[in-house]
Amino acid sequence: MKQAKIYLWNSMMGQVYSASDSFLDNGLAYLQAACEAKGMDVELDDPANMDFMTGFVQSIPGVRSLSAKLSLLAPRVFRSNPDAGDMRSWYALQEEASQIIAGKMEGYLLDLALKIQKGRYHILGIKTWLGKRHIYSERLAALVQEHAPETIIISGGPQMNQFQEDCLTDNQFDLGVYSEGEKALVRVAEIAADKRAQGWKKGQILSFIASMADRDLIPNLVYRKDGAILKTSAKFASLDDLPLPLYSCGEGKVNVGVVVDDLGCYYKKGCAFCAHKTSLGGYRPRKIIRTMAEIEHLITQDIGLFRFSSSATPANKGYKIALKALSRGVNMEFSMFTRGEHSAIKRYPELVHKYQVMAKAGLRAVFLGVEAANQRVLDEIVEKGNTVDDLFYTVAAIKEASMLEKTHVDVGLSFIHPVPLPKGLGAEEIMHDNLEFLQKLEERNCRVDSVLVTPAGPLPGARWFEEQVRYGFDLPEDFLPTYMRYNFELGKDPKTWPDIGINLNGRSFKEMLEEAGRFSQILADKGYAVNLTDEHCLCARACGFEGHEGLLEFKQKSDQAILCLDYAFLNKMAGIINKHSRLIARKNAFHPLNMRSAGLEAQKRKAVHG
Repeated sequence: MKQAKIYLWNSMMGQVYSASDSFLDNGLAYLQAACEAKGMDVELDDPANMDFMTGFVQSIPGVRSLSAKLSLLAPRVFRSNPDAGDMRSWYALQEEASQIIAGKMEGYLLDLALKIQKGRYHILGIKTWLGKRHIYSERLAALVQEHAPETIIISGGPQMNQFQEDCLTDNQFDLGVYSEGEKALVRVAEIAADKRAQGWKKGQILSFIASMADRDLIPNLVYRKDGAILKTSAKFASLDDLPLPLYSCGEGKVNVGVVVDDLGCYYKKGCAFCAHKTSLGGYRPRKIIRTMAEIEHLITQDIGLFRFSSSATPANKGYKIALKALSRGVNMEFSMFTRGEHSAIKRYPELVHKYQVMAKAGLRAVFLGVEAANQRVLDEIVEKGNTVDDLFYTVAAIKEASMLEKTHVDVGLSFIHPVPLPKGLGAEEIMHDNLEFLQKLEERNCRVDSVLVTPAGPLPGARWFEEQVRYGFDLPEDFLPTYMRYNFELGKDPKTWPDIGINLNGRSFKEMLEEAGRFSQILADKGYAVNLTDEHCLCARACGFEGHEGLLEFKQKSDQAILCLDYAFLNKMAGIINKHSRLIARKNAFHPLNMRSAGLEAQKRKAVHG
């Protein structure tokens, strides 16, 4: 069979979007490993790294002058109650930045299309994301159709997982792969290489693939047939069969490894706003020994910082991983998501013990979704399967364990605000309950480190979307295609963002954004670091930012660097994080450097003693 040539591209928007953009991408690493295991020729192009992004932005004519103007204005814009004139100037500069970056992206995407043409690749696989990254992915697809018309273009990644068939609307992607791409991508690439070697054209190959898809012979595939967009059934391999990830993305990546402990959430009903059952196949556990094998594999590659991938790592699972790591003498630091533990009051001593063991094994940050600290909202709207006390005492247990272990563990909480309202309950009452929840934690000496606020949003596959009227949503007909391409302009006041037509309990989208912003401002005024998640906390601490003030400083400097297009701070932090990650990895006895040293010492002893 002819060897397939595959080009994998991690989509980007021409500038840094988040401080965690440059983390190692385990999804692409799994894909590359699966394809290369079949003897395929894979080129992985991951521009989401600080070296590339810095060079890309700095090469744009006029960007240095623009960056200087933004940097000069930023201290006045980032203070409380900024001047209206300063804000108008800021928005104008941000718009100018968007325009010149768009021009640079057009040239970059054309060059990429010509590279694919020259390389005669069978497959272009694009990891697609929300907003501008999706728009630029669509533009690349159009350019490749023009310049390399025989290359099959496949969309995948978080955007495909979430929106599936809708991801192939109004664009020129040939196929999509959702949820799990290792089998589908490999099978399509095998067919494409084999049929092209026989002289088939792309249209014939796609028709053949569609005929196989009609018989459900290629899982997790979105395809076109006779003007319709269809999909095959989802099939999921055991997580224990995942290949060890193959990272070959070059310099500029931040060495934080995303490790699969489980996928999805162990709360099998799922919260009403969550679509993981659709996008990830529900809860899929992984054996601890396989998770440890992946961690140890990455440690040998100088990676000592990790983020667990599960949507909610339960205390018992985290505890067992920690015990295994300690028994094997593994040195690492890690962060994770979790949810409120059932019967947390009754189990409180047990939870404190388990989190203390996790802290001893390297747990440094936890992110937990509260959503709303009101029992009616949790029961009737979020359907979370938790009591407010479950959430409260889980957070308290993590913080007490941290104090007992004398190792700081950051805790970040997320709230959905505004949230759909139960009958007879108002938004002000819910906000009061949320603030009271945080205050009671503080009174218990368990103040959380960060709070994330997002307005409610119905997504495909979630009950909030499927039963939108019941929950108080009013969505326009074009909601999904608009939302897929909607760019959240972080450098602008949300009140200035384009309207997407959504209403919740009679509130417009802009009113929802204003309400979320008001809650965020109240939290900021109370001294909370707002909109930092566990991985940002992990990075801030790795960089030496200590205490509450350290988190605030890290966030402010990161935000300013991103919005001012001056990535000097982010580059410096990436270097410090990588050094920290490397030092942790090299503390492990099984690290190649230590194994080599041990071997040399053994040779020396043998030579001395004969």
